[in-house]
Amino acid sequence: MAYTPFDGLYAAIQGDTERGFQKPLDNIGFVYGGHTLYLYFVTLAESGITDIADLAGKRISLPPTGTTGYYQSLAVLKAYGLEPGKNVEASPTNYTDASDALKDGALDAIIVNGGANQSTVTELDSTRNIVLMSISNEVAEQLNADYPYWTVSALPEGRYTQQPEDLMVINGGTCLIANMELSDELVYEITKTLLESTDKMAQIHVDGAAWNLENSVAMIEKGIVPIHPGAEKYYKEVGAIK
Repeated sequence: MAYTPFDGLYAAIQGDTERGFQKPLDNIGFVYGGHTLYLYFVTLAESGITDIADLAGKRISLPPTGTTGYYQSLAVLKAYGLEPGKNVEASPTNYTDASDALKDGALDAIIVNGGANQSTVTELDSTRNIVLMSISNEVAEQLNADYPYWTVSALPEGRYTQQPEDLMVINGGTCLIANMELSDELVYEITKTLLESTDKMAQIHVDGAAWNLENSVAMIEKGIVPIHPGAEKYYKEVGAIK
């Protein structure tokens, strides 16, 4: 079994060579889904940048190469007609270095990926005047159509102190997966135990409550990845899927 972003599972099944898969993996299946990872475009208020489109000709950081955030960044930039090395200066950078570079003026904006309260964004929010850039409705529609394993949706206002309104962000879920050869009965019991222990999960971890039936079914209903038969048995048993 393994934990992975949902788009990572999709890439493996498709044999996405850009993601490092030499061939499609047909021996893995979805078990259950959990918390969401969001992509943030952040700049300092003093930069004068207010929109993602304003990043043309600017110096920005990308999330580390190969991560979900990295590929989401490229997708969003492309939707705005921005291409690293062509009309925007962009390179993968770890989030601590990116934050320091933004504060020092070495970068005009940074892109970071994480939970609904991402640590780098939270730190900048508490120490500097920042702007969180929202994806436009038009671009959101395009991204949702082009990338079925991600979603552009609104992060409700007030998540950060300098977020006075809903923020449109691209995001993706995380999930537990299993080798298809793993016993159906074992996977059934694991799925049942986990999904019937959401309250306990919430007490253990800040994102624990998100590992629930609703989020699991939402991923299944996208219809783009196979489900492990053991897990499928449980979802059908509780009437979550047909």
